[in-house]
Amino acid sequence: MRNNDCNAYFEELAYSHELQRVGAEGVDPKKYKPPKLFKTTFFDEILDRELPPEKWIVDGFIPETGLHLLMGAGKIGKSWFTLQCAQGIALGGSVMGKIPVEKKRVLYISLEERWKLLLKRAKILDFTKTGNNIIVIEDIDRKETPNVINSLDFMLELDPSIKFVIIDTMQLFLNVSDLNDYGPSVNSLRALKVIADKREVSILMIHHTNKSGGNESVDFMERSLGSTGITATCDTTIFLTRPRNEKRADMYITGREVMDKAYTLKMDDNCGWVLEGDKREVVEGETQRLIAEWLKENSPASPMDIFKGLKNEGYKGTYESVKQTCHRMKNAGKLTSESGKYNLFTPADTPVTHVTPLPTKTEPESMVTSNMGNTPLQETTEPEKEPDIY
Repeated sequence: MRNNDCNAYFEELAYSHELQRVGAEGVDPKKYKPPKLFKTTFFDEILDRELPPEKWIVDGFIPETGLHLLMGAGKIGKSWFTLQCAQGIALGGSVMGKIPVEKKRVLYISLEERWKLLLKRAKILDFTKTGNNIIVIEDIDRKETPNVINSLDFMLELDPSIKFVIIDTMQLFLNVSDLNDYGPSVNSLRALKVIADKREVSILMIHHTNKSGGNESVDFMERSLGSTGITATCDTTIFLTRPRNEKRADMYITGREVMDKAYTLKMDDNCGWVLEGDKREVVEGETQRLIAEWLKENSPASPMDIFKGLKNEGYKGTYESVKQTCHRMKNAGKLTSESGKYNLFTPADTPVTHVTPLPTKTEPESMVTSNMGNTPLQETTEPEKEPDIY
């Protein structure tokens, strides 16, 4: 075996196998050609490699390369989110109000939103020109470009400055008649992923959820409209969910290079998504605020009392959430408890420890006064003593 070369190892095995099959006289080493096998590597060699640094289009949300999916129910705010991403990345500004992004050229394939709606939303979001750094495909003529994936690959070859591609929507672009058909769906997505990896671009596709999209008991990876192979093929899956007529939304993310995360977003007055923070921290903070407000008028109270009181005021969390939050608030010094009931912490709750002051040196009469009426203190004749130090 040459230099721990795994491919050479199998070539030697193949040659030995041929010798055993036909005998040494039947094999001419000069003419022998080993069969074509898989490209192989010893795992020890992989362990010696250096991992490249992680790179992102949107830090923590969308990796710099690969095929990614943004899904959610219809009219939930997905296109508003991708339009914000396009603008922020094209200008090299920020996304979601606080995540800085590098300036890159964007290709926006807008097959669901026509130019009038794009323009209307851009004005609402108060967009500025990007120096032609966003290229928009408004429509696709299937007769002229029957193979849209090959056409996209050629565009990216012609303009390698394009590093972020938005496809709105996945189904309209791929034109797959039945997304439940595993084979055609996965084959089309695999072809897109090959392009993303080869051209080193990030492709984000907008997609819809199925009828279970609003059922929180269903894993969001199973809420994609169509075959489960869709989410399995994509490198990253982002799920956006928002109750109707409410501005706050939750965003769940998972993927090959992204650890499972959950964030809370809020739509501002200009319909732009603003990142509030980690969902657990945001919910925890909101629950703590509600508990503190309720206890101002109803303490002391048990966790069940607090939960029922908040429930009557429209609280949508669980009893367990209230119970755990009370416990954490107590540990943080925000609540006190006695006999299983909680009170808001006040400074009066702090225990007072009696401290005996150390004796001090006697000062001359002219320099020492009492605390009342500036009356001179009587001079002492006792010798000065240094305080004991323990």
